[in-house]
Amino acid sequence: MKGAYCYLPILKAREGSFSAIRSLSPAARSRLSPLFDIPKPRVGHAKDDAGYLLKKVNGIVSCWPSERPVYLDAHDFELNFRVNDELPVAFVAGRLRSNGFKPIPVTGTVPERGREYVREIGKVAGRIGSGLCIRVEREEIEDSEALQAALFETIDDLGASIAHLDLLLDLGYVGADEPAQLANVVRNALGIAFNTLSFRNVAVAGGSVPDELGKKDNGKVRRESRIELFTWSILQESFNAALAFSDFGVISPRYVKPGRPVNVPARIRYTTPTEHIFLRTLRSGHHELCEQLLAMEDFHGDAYSAGDQRMALVAAHGRAGSGTPGLWIAGDLNHHLELVSAQTWIALENSGNANRFLLPDPQPYPWLQPALTGR
Repeated sequence: MKGAYCYLPILKAREGSFSAIRSLSPAARSRLSPLFDIPKPRVGHAKDDAGYLLKKVNGIVSCWPSERPVYLDAHDFELNFRVNDELPVAFVAGRLRSNGFKPIPVTGTVPERGREYVREIGKVAGRIGSGLCIRVEREEIEDSEALQAALFETIDDLGASIAHLDLLLDLGYVGADEPAQLANVVRNALGIAFNTLSFRNVAVAGGSVPDELGKKDNGKVRRESRIELFTWSILQESFNAALAFSDFGVISPRYVKPGRPVNVPARIRYTTPTEHIFLRTLRSGHHELCEQLLAMEDFHGDAYSAGDQRMALVAAHGRAGSGTPGLWIAGDLNHHLELVSAQTWIALENSGNANRFLLPDPQPYPWLQPALTGR
């Protein structure tokens, strides 16, 4: 599975993400593998924890082929949270395995998540046999000596039962950073990954989507530079190695779902080759935002992706309903995944690193599905 993807999007395991992936083109599907981060249920919302997690299992099964790598994390759960005496990742991984999948569990390091947690995830990975991913937080990345010690300690605790290890360097929110300086922070960590330890796959993640799009943004066109992309571009040109790109889709890495129901305003999060564009208005005005986007030079055209097609249909009054916030996210994310998967691959080709990846041939999965274009 080494180099079986060049793009590892970190996505919340919610219906919007599942719908976005379900409607991907064959080319995009062949270039990426998703990391589904299982979110905590809203307080009082999920009285049946097992039923809540089974919905996540069904969502993944509905949108992703069983033969392709899929990563699982539960980054926001308390470390001692259990469902039927299992960690959330163990619960979901086990059910996916029974559906023919070979999921790849994700853990942090021993200093970050604790020895008991790491060992439990290691046992899950050992049973499944498809490997394990170590996700390293920014504080550890910035201290190369501490990082090396944490990785050695974590790998030692995992033992010999794990045949293949992947590494995800998670920088979190990077919107306030300068790409060249951030790349310098990551270089030492990559030197450890490529020269000191042997990892099957290595990815660098970051996100520049702000955690809040408030009322002050109503009626404005807000643009944020894609710092994570520029940082990865510098790094992948610096190393003669298979370095995958990772981001958080169109959601902020710092986003926390409200603890109570809220009246979500209409929003569009549209990705361009260099920026994120944000449009916001009242809940009832989503079709107006679609009209606004279609009039901008940044719009890629209705044939670019299922998400672009949906926005074009919404803009053409009556041809598609405005839908729900979950469907808005699905359209925005679908466009993002199409664009970033292609952009990543082109950058690797231009730098001469594409031959370090062994991507599968695109398979004829459904394209432009009704999930994003129906009423």
